[in-house]
Amino acid sequence: MMKFPRPRILLENEYPDLTDSQPELFHDMVTNFVHPKPESSIDNYINSTVEFLKNQQRQKQLSAKLNNVNLANNLFFVYLTLPPNKEKIKCLVDTGASNSLLHSSIANKLKIPIEPANIRLATATGTSDTAISGTVHIPFILHADSGSTTEFCTHFIVSSKLNGLDAILGAKFC
Repeated sequence: MMKFPRPRILLENEYPDLTDSQPELFHDMVTNFVHPKPESSIDNYINSTVEFLKNQQRQKQLSAKLNNVNLANNLFFVYLTLPPNKEKIKCLVDTGASNSLLHSSIANKLKIPIEPANIRLATATGTSDTAISGTVHIPFILHADSGSTTEFCTHFIVSSKLNGLDAILGAKFC
């Protein structure tokens, strides 16, 4: 078993460069940080630190909003069409999602037949037994930024909860 030295209680100033005793130094330190003199250097430092932390929190909240300009620069979106329809659907490429997902409003609008499935949706915020309508295996056309298109076929889970997205291409597709 290791033994550690017992901490010393400094009642006497053993350091000649300190002009005040330890209790006085501690009192001054607490007073300066709790109630610093207005416009003093420590007051300016504390205020600027608090303002920096508030702004940092605001930036995190802004970047957490989906489809926000800050977030769109960091996430990879592609467009796809589901034949015979010609309408482009904005789709997030998310390798963190294991499966590809399609919003139920898109499936209903395009009259895509959904195969019923008993799947529970589990996300970081909780689980839902009613969010999944079923699954579909459909071909789609992926549109590249260069203008070229490629046809693929994959399995989508149809869900009513996609946080404002139309579709997500998951790691299974990639």
